[in-house]
Amino acid sequence: MLSQQIKSWIVQYSQHYSGLPKKCWFTIFLHCLNSTLMSICYFLPLYFTHQLNLDIKTTGFIISTYSLGTIAGGGMGGGTADKISPHIVAIISLIIEGIAFLFLALLHSPIALMINLFFLGMAAYSFITTSFLWALSYCQNSEQKKLRAINILDTSANLGLGVSALIISVLNIHTLHYLLILAGLILFTISYYVLRNAQYHADNLQTYDHSPLMNTSATFTTHSHIIKISLVISCLFLIGLIISQFSSTYPIYLHHLFPTDQLTGFGLLFALNTLLVVTLQTPLANYFRQYHRLLVIGAGAFLLGFGMFMLTLSPTYFIVVLACIVYTLGEILFFSVAQLICYENAPTNKKGFVLGIYKMIYATSRAIGPAVGSYIFQQYGSTSLWHVCGMIGVLCLLITLYFNRYVPSI
Repeated sequence: MLSQQIKSWIVQYSQHYSGLPKKCWFTIFLHCLNSTLMSICYFLPLYFTHQLNLDIKTTGFIISTYSLGTIAGGGMGGGTADKISPHIVAIISLIIEGIAFLFLALLHSPIALMINLFFLGMAAYSFITTSFLWALSYCQNSEQKKLRAINILDTSANLGLGVSALIISVLNIHTLHYLLILAGLILFTISYYVLRNAQYHADNLQTYDHSPLMNTSATFTTHSHIIKISLVISCLFLIGLIISQFSSTYPIYLHHLFPTDQLTGFGLLFALNTLLVVTLQTPLANYFRQYHRLLVIGAGAFLLGFGMFMLTLSPTYFIVVLACIVYTLGEILFFSVAQLICYENAPTNKKGFVLGIYKMIYATSRAIGPAVGSYIFQQYGSTSLWHVCGMIGVLCLLITLYFNRYVPSI
């Protein structure tokens, strides 16, 4: 009896990942592989300080240029994909990434490294944007398939991040130099394969979706489309400020709270976040698609903020773990529909541009967030920072509730 229940649960769970075209799955695989390789960038500060013997201040300036590149890459990649096929832009982005990784292993000058990381960040976000467009182009007019594809793409990115962190954690820091070379060679190999089979991947590819839900003109003909996209992007910017703390002030707070744990505590919470996103995002997104999307976004933003606010309740590891679970559920709900709203409400020939703006705004908030959060953390303390995060979550919830109730046209 128990084995049958387990088997039934596995079948039901697997159905959340079924129904996508084979070519769409190949794009998802590329997205996961790219995420795995790009996750090496999280360890570049160690490479710069330990192997290139650069000081922390110089390393910080070098890493910041990567963030500037991501801001430029989202808009540039999406806008270019509106003019040519997204899979062509994705291939070009992969090639640039490969070149940048190889140069990372060769360069030693801070100026040269800054220029190289700018192009790496630009190519990385260009690929992320166009891979979403590429995958969604295979979903034809099916809203369910588009929602499923978006969430599986997000899941695959988190899976790649977790795999990369696991691999690098068991390696010696001096192997990072060889990992950079290996990453460049892998990117060149996969680019060559996709380029050789470009016609196969271009067949049955709809660069633009002509769903009845969409406005088929070249511009926004109704204010509701503009309001929806503007609302989502505004909330996205605020949410990006919260999420950026997870890779900046959050680990510092944990180290102050549990000084004897070193990196173990943060590592376990990072693994928990990744595990929850990988296992729950697609099933939860499929379940909550029956509810109004603005309300789902508002609920997700609230849970994100409340998860950070919970850190003020009690300085215990149990509360920290519980806060991480609440925070992650909010992350899942918010991002499960945010991109889909922007995609569906964009004009047919500006989908790439709108998704590019989406990625660019998110990258901007992720770049600003650490500086703002660090300032509040240092000047007013961690409690004030978590209160601000909580207020951002409440603000986003109230905004979505207002528009859902008093602006029925959206």
